[in-house]
Amino acid sequence: MLSIIGIAIGLGVLAMVAIAMAPAMADVENRGIPGPQDAELVLQAGVTKTVDFDGAGLHLGTGFAPGGIGKLISAVITVTALDQTTGNETYAFHLEESADDQTYVDCGVPLAVAATGVFVAKGIQTLPYSRLVLDVDGDTPSITYSANLNPLA
Repeated sequence: MLSIIGIAIGLGVLAMVAIAMAPAMADVENRGIPGPQDAELVLQAGVTKTVDFDGAGLHLGTGFAPGGIGKLISAVITVTALDQTTGNETYAFHLEESADDQTYVDCGVPLAVAATGVFVAKGIQTLPYSRLVLDVDGDTPSITYSANLNPLA
């Protein structure tokens, strides 16, 4: 009988912990939702591109060295126009990082975009420079966009 009471108490504690953590866990999924953008974290001012494009590096500061696996980041990308005239145009963004603003490596997964709107590309940053890269393909690609970097943690 005592072990049944112990199990019931244990399950009750687990239920209370799950209820208490639910808002925090929901926030993990929602952290990429765009909010106010920091003017110091502009990855790309409004621009129109028709070919692949590597954005300029954004320096995150001397001494930027997040521990563990790195800093969760996102690029909030606002697409205001894109060409789909022939139907074979494709557009993809991804984040890259660098130690020296010369040699960049991927730090996020590609984000395909096929419409206007606001999109979030996520990554994990360990190095002090960040940039947004655009890859286009098709007969007549043309995209107009701007982007800001958002730390997620």
